[in-house]
Amino acid sequence: MLGKSRCARLALTCVCAFALALVLGGAVPALAADVPGPIAGAPGLAAKGKFVVGIDGVWAFEERFKDATEQWHDSYGDSGSQTASDVKVVNDRLIMARLTYGLTDWLSVYGRLGYAEGGSLRETLRGLEWQAQMKPALVWALGARGRAFEQPNGLGLTLGAEYLRYDNRKIGQWRYPDGSSTADYATTVDGNFDYWRAQADATLYWKLGRFTPYLGAQFLYSELKLDERWTSPWDWSAYNWDVKNQDNLGCFAGLAIALAPRFNLDLRANFISRSEGMIGFSYEF
Repeated sequence: MLGKSRCARLALTCVCAFALALVLGGAVPALAADVPGPIAGAPGLAAKGKFVVGIDGVWAFEERFKDATEQWHDSYGDSGSQTASDVKVVNDRLIMARLTYGLTDWLSVYGRLGYAEGGSLRETLRGLEWQAQMKPALVWALGARGRAFEQPNGLGLTLGAEYLRYDNRKIGQWRYPDGSSTADYATTVDGNFDYWRAQADATLYWKLGRFTPYLGAQFLYSELKLDERWTSPWDWSAYNWDVKNQDNLGCFAGLAIALAPRFNLDLRANFISRSEGMIGFSYEF
């Protein structure tokens, strides 16, 4: 359940996003009415029988997870558990190619394939923060989007769903709370992360010539699993835990722009469930 502060933050963010869309809705039509050019379509949809290829760049600023019970055991035969709190992945970057196909005029399916790099995992143990450097990993996703309705004035609604995951993402090294790292103590880390998420959303858009502002609400569920072994010249220890995302509800806002016939730019920001920005380019054929 979301606490009162999170509910208030969610409501405030969605209201701000809606206000932004209204501003765009008031300013963009005047511009679009006088500027001839290509027409932007509904975000995420391809025309029947058409393909859309694209590339997306995503900067995932932060995704928070619930507290986890970390299990451990070592070479001396000892074992135990401890609570990992304030778990989050920060500053992760995803570059993904995208292929969308229009099954009908109102339903499209798509796949995405790329890699994630640059992120770090942070967790708090006994009041002190630890950081793990995450190495690059292959990422893939499958999804679908359908149009529920579209009015003659260009106002419409789509519904979408996506499943995304990566497996066996390696750990570079851990940084201790005092600023030192496992490498400073001749300790090697053999570990990996598995991550997956499923999400569903409703997106309200308004086609205004070459511009299509949109905003939406989403439900997201994700899991992150850690399994690792630390080995030094003297001993070893192993750790593992599973965590689930902290915030299931979120919202987003964006703007699709038709730069040229069949060539589009998409700008988007996600809030609450995960904080991230995205820029995407696509071409329809």
